[in-house]
Amino acid sequence: MLEHRPESVTFPERWDVSRYGRYLVLAPHADDEVFGCGGLMALARAQGAEVRALVVTDGSQSHPDTPAHELTHQRQQEARAAAHVLGHEVVFLAFKDRSLRYGEELITALTEAIQAYGPDLLLCTPPTEPHPDHQSLGLAAMAAVMRLPRRPDLAWYESGHLMVHATHVCDITTVAERKTEAMHCFVSQQSLLDYTRCIEAKDRFRSITLGGESRAAEAYHLMPTAGLGERAVLPGLDTLYMHQRERAASPADVPLVSVLMRTMGDPRLEEAVASVLAQSYRPLELVVVAAHAENVYAQFPQFRALPALKVVNLGRRLNRPEAANAALDAATGQYAVFLDEDDLFLPEHVQTLVRALQAHPGVHASHSNARMIGVDEQTTFVFDLPFNERLLHIRNRHPIHTVMFELGWTQRKGCRFDEQLATLEDWDFWLQVSRHTRMVGTGQLTAIYRNHERSLSADDLPMHTIATIHRRWVDPDRLSGVIWALVEERDAQDRAMHTLRGQVNERAAAAAAAERAVAAGEAERSALMAQLHAAEAQWRAVCASRSFRLGSALAAPWRWLVTLVRRTRARQ
Repeated sequence: MLEHRPESVTFPERWDVSRYGRYLVLAPHADDEVFGCGGLMALARAQGAEVRALVVTDGSQSHPDTPAHELTHQRQQEARAAAHVLGHEVVFLAFKDRSLRYGEELITALTEAIQAYGPDLLLCTPPTEPHPDHQSLGLAAMAAVMRLPRRPDLAWYESGHLMVHATHVCDITTVAERKTEAMHCFVSQQSLLDYTRCIEAKDRFRSITLGGESRAAEAYHLMPTAGLGERAVLPGLDTLYMHQRERAASPADVPLVSVLMRTMGDPRLEEAVASVLAQSYRPLELVVVAAHAENVYAQFPQFRALPALKVVNLGRRLNRPEAANAALDAATGQYAVFLDEDDLFLPEHVQTLVRALQAHPGVHASHSNARMIGVDEQTTFVFDLPFNERLLHIRNRHPIHTVMFELGWTQRKGCRFDEQLATLEDWDFWLQVSRHTRMVGTGQLTAIYRNHERSLSADDLPMHTIATIHRRWVDPDRLSGVIWALVEERDAQDRAMHTLRGQVNERAAAAAAAERAVAAGEAERSALMAQLHAAEAQWRAVCASRSFRLGSALAAPWRWLVTLVRRTRARQ
């Protein structure tokens, strides 16, 4: 507890409207953008910012007795009228009301819309709101932002409920009346409930931290995704309230995936679980093996609210391979993927791996790429090696959480973790799997590998274990193939180096030619400047000569007479 710190320090920060020049507000339904962000949009427009509201659904289901097309037209007209009051632009995507699904179609649509507009800040409803459309849109907004080469910052706003953890409040006292006027534009929704009164009460409450002069405020949870990327959204994932709705059309279309985790009580387990809950894929089950033989719910009581989480505790401490086998035994999914408690999935990790498996019948494992980050959160290495069964015998090419495999198939093939291996048990497991199937690569970076206490240094590798695995899997019949694969890899690297060296030489030659051209141009300019200076000196000498001054004096009366004659003729 930090009870010794004054509340003025721990209160949410004041929102700086001038921080962003281009706003995009995602609204699940026409009215959410005004209810949640009406004041901020009005203030931003007053300061010259560009503001657009993107209404995602058609709003056709709010009045069952009204024909859908009529209701859609009415709600769009209401949104346009409110936009006229507040001064922002409004556009529509027209997904069917109450049909948003957190998946590829919605994520792609948002990605294209965000990239086309290019906002500095994206605002959206959080995935903790009660309405399923609000939940789906919040999760899809996170996934869309992660796809963009130029990411805007992301912020949650309040529409359907109050956020527990607001980071900023925006004083909207000066535009509160305009926001009320805009809310009155939504006549169709006011007939269902006096939303204006409710939102005004919310805004009045939110002003409590701003002092007596503030009469209305809006709350936001800001995540600086433009600078920090996926790390910025982790605080916005609340494991207590993240929705767990399965949206499978049929079990065959969306098979159950088991995410297998082993814990020794690392507090980062909560973040790892949050990254699983943020997946665009459903259905999922989480199997957490208590390798430390302690009560997981005692350390993470919020996990009790997760119906898809299963804790396995055998009542004794387990080493890494023992815990992995316990997870395999407890899993019930068609597919399985491991996740260490200090690593993370990006939102589309599971979806991407499942899609790769479904696109390659007869292949029983898929793998993606992972980014390794150090203590300073900077990238230190990228695991992007393609699957090569021969080269896999030399060293592990795929971190454990980058590979998904068909669970029942591996069990039928007898693939198990060797419980005598203290480390590198995942490498040994992948070698077993590779004897029976290849791994299809997704080519996408969808996972984070935290290297806070790990090392890639050869001095830190367990050479005894490596030798044990080599003796086990590199038999004489396979040795020549492994050596030949190494030769091919070396040749490929040599070709790549040769190509790179040629490109470097070409660029160096082009740079040298450019330097010579610049030098020639500079020499020509110097010669011209010398000629100019000589001409100026000659002109100054002429002007200073006695004959030039005498000639100028004698010519002066004639110039005066000519001017006089011209003026006389002009008057005639």
